[in-house]
Amino acid sequence: MQVSYNWLKDYVDVDLSPAELAKALTNRGVVVEVFANANPGMAGVVVGKVVEIERHPDSDHLWVCQVDVGGKVLQILTGAQNVRQGDLVPAAIPGSKLPDGRTMEAKKLRGLESHGMLCSPIEIGMGDDADGILILPPDPSLEPGMDAAEVLGLNDWIFELDLTANYASHCQAMVGVAQEVAAILGESVDWPATYTEDEPNTNANRMIDIRIAEPDLCSRYTARIVRGVKVGESPAWLQARVRAAGMRPINNIVDISNFVMMELGQPLHTFDYARIRGRQIIVRRAAPGEPFKTLDGQDRVLDPDILVIADGMGPVAMAGVMGGLESEVTDGTTEILIESAHFNNINNRRTSLRMNLPSEAARRFTKGVDPSGCVRAADRAAQLIALIAGGKVVQGVVDVYPRPAVPAVIVCRTAKVNAHLGLQLSAERISEHLDGLGMIVLAPADLARDLATGMPEPEAEEGDDLSGRPVWTAMHQVSPVPKDAAAYAGWAETAWEALEAAGDQLESLGDVEALVVVAPTRRLDIAKEIDLVEEVARSEGYDKIPLELPVLESRRGGRTSLASIVLAARQALAGLGLDEIMTYSLTNPKVYDKLRLPTESPDRRVLTLGNPLYEEQSTLRTLLLPAVLDNLKYNANRQNRDLGVFEIGNVYRPVAGEVLPAEPRALAIALTGNQAGAGWNSPEQPADFFALKGIVEQLLDQLDVQGWSVGRSSHGSFHPGRQAELIVAGRSVGVFGEVHPDVVTAWDLPGRVYAAEFDFDGLVAAARPQRAYHIVPKFPAITRDVALMIGETVPAVMVAAAIKSVGELIEEVTLFDRYQGEHVKPGWVSLAYRITYRAADRTLTDADVEAVHGKVRAALQALGAELRS
Repeated sequence: MQVSYNWLKDYVDVDLSPAELAKALTNRGVVVEVFANANPGMAGVVVGKVVEIERHPDSDHLWVCQVDVGGKVLQILTGAQNVRQGDLVPAAIPGSKLPDGRTMEAKKLRGLESHGMLCSPIEIGMGDDADGILILPPDPSLEPGMDAAEVLGLNDWIFELDLTANYASHCQAMVGVAQEVAAILGESVDWPATYTEDEPNTNANRMIDIRIAEPDLCSRYTARIVRGVKVGESPAWLQARVRAAGMRPINNIVDISNFVMMELGQPLHTFDYARIRGRQIIVRRAAPGEPFKTLDGQDRVLDPDILVIADGMGPVAMAGVMGGLESEVTDGTTEILIESAHFNNINNRRTSLRMNLPSEAARRFTKGVDPSGCVRAADRAAQLIALIAGGKVVQGVVDVYPRPAVPAVIVCRTAKVNAHLGLQLSAERISEHLDGLGMIVLAPADLARDLATGMPEPEAEEGDDLSGRPVWTAMHQVSPVPKDAAAYAGWAETAWEALEAAGDQLESLGDVEALVVVAPTRRLDIAKEIDLVEEVARSEGYDKIPLELPVLESRRGGRTSLASIVLAARQALAGLGLDEIMTYSLTNPKVYDKLRLPTESPDRRVLTLGNPLYEEQSTLRTLLLPAVLDNLKYNANRQNRDLGVFEIGNVYRPVAGEVLPAEPRALAIALTGNQAGAGWNSPEQPADFFALKGIVEQLLDQLDVQGWSVGRSSHGSFHPGRQAELIVAGRSVGVFGEVHPDVVTAWDLPGRVYAAEFDFDGLVAAARPQRAYHIVPKFPAITRDVALMIGETVPAVMVAAAIKSVGELIEEVTLFDRYQGEHVKPGWVSLAYRITYRAADRTLTDADVEAVHGKVRAALQALGAELRS
């Protein structure tokens, strides 16, 4: 935001130097990042009037000009071809200085004296491009000999404000910054007059019909009409103001729109009223694929996420972003329709970004615009257009206001302010600060009087009896209320709810010293008591706040039980040689086809971004596996093919009837290539199913997960014969195994991949945060082996479970051999188990062991096994 020092003085008496004012604003939190003299170094250059011009007798390109520079006429030669008799131009006369350091003096050109130079914008430091001499506007207030720097607005200082979010809403207007300056100086703000002399026997409401189809995206739309205008150059003072704001003068209509936007913070748009088809304005969403040509001449294709201003035939503007070529104001325009509206800031920002159309208007709508200021801005623009462009203002404002904004009514406790700031401010001092910022401060008794009187009848403002209603009157004062009776009724109902809420709060506080503060709607950052505390802090001065640490309850830091389990899992997996990765939460919706997931799979139910930057990251992930495979591919493409990685992160699953998704944690593991390279005494160790299974088992052991088992699985993303599901507490928590060859091909990976994806929250629920202590055995163990043949469809885990079911003396069961082939019946498999027996209270005898071992054999035979030994 650029702020002109001279422009500020139109609204508040400033007796500080530019440097002092910049420091004072910064100390209040309105940071002046840079302030600089607007004059690049021009001195002595005056306004000159070309009274006579003729060709140089000895040159084809030079002109000899007789220039009135105030009290005398000087002969000045120029090579510019755009100068005409009667033009007002900046003239650098002898003795004047230019920004490039030159001091002008008389000299001869082709035998004729030239007493100075007619200046282009480049030569006086007003631009880096120019097509001839700068021609000043035909303004009756300009006279030869006037200081050109003053006329061009260069005798000024420009402040560049670095606005944080809480100041952006009101300090993006000159009057908003003036309010801050007034609070510093103890002055009041002289708001610009917004009167209009309306054309008799006219009615704007009969000339244009306005309808808002999307009140969520446009809470207010106002319009004024000015007839009989003449589009042309702006006067010098207006051009100077527009340049001071960092914009380029265009014509009087555009310049007035920009001036009012900078002055009041309300973006405006002007239409050629005669080109509004059907004499109607409809604020609606664009139709899918709807074409629209913007003012920059670009053909654009719209969609329903974009809010448009349409007439009876189609779009005439993208709301708050850019107008259309169809309704553009041109040199031949004689009737102007002024739009002053309030658009949804989020939708406006998205449209501006998507269309790559940044603008001062879009930036203001994004940061927040006062909805109560629409009529004031329309009135101000109509007034200036009538004054400068010679038009007549049609009577009345068309004001469609489906969502009226209501000023905040906030109870502010003196003790609360002092407790936060460490000060001892009186209620009077707090009131003084808030009043200086344009708020109205009242006593609790005033609010009680309002509530006792009761809610006024919901009728138009002119019919209200405001006597005896101090807070109600204040709400009318700080934010102009709607004139329309229906809109006013909605405003009144919401305002009364705010009053009652403040009254309830006062009653609950009991007998405490408090103030009732009414904050204007232009202060979008003021909604709660703590916001007022901040306003008091910066008004009193941050340097006044004691440099003391707050007294807080001392608490011991530490991790939650969940964080401890997550850390333990990461440490365990890293200790097993895996690298941890972190991938994006956004993914491509096409990955679920690549994973071979069935159409009805719940993993296909995804949340899609409303405004994705590109399709590859347009949905929230429901699985970690796609991003993990992307990581393997990224590394494989760079010849890093021996990989073991894992990720613990959130996935996102829609919840029926809820706006926000569930965000469970998931764990993914992936292996590919060799897990150990060849050594002089050992071969390579390629990744395989059992290496992955061992990692999973080690993790479960490290987390001390209880009640887990492994079962058969038929997940479409994995090899049909080399996968298994992990079951914890009777519930499947995920799958692991070899990734299906089609999935490997879809990701263009160079070899087999072994992966796992688990519901990590399910593992956490079954994990014991602290491992139970077991007494170190005092008595020796005895081992016995048992070999058997059994059908290959019987899971090995079932065989181990049958062995363990025999009795307490069995300490451990280990499968150490598996064989299929010669001497084994087809469809059968030979297994060998080592069983460890131990008793906690004695040394076992062979008889003890043999008795239990016999029961083991019987249990295996009952399972259908044939014993081999």
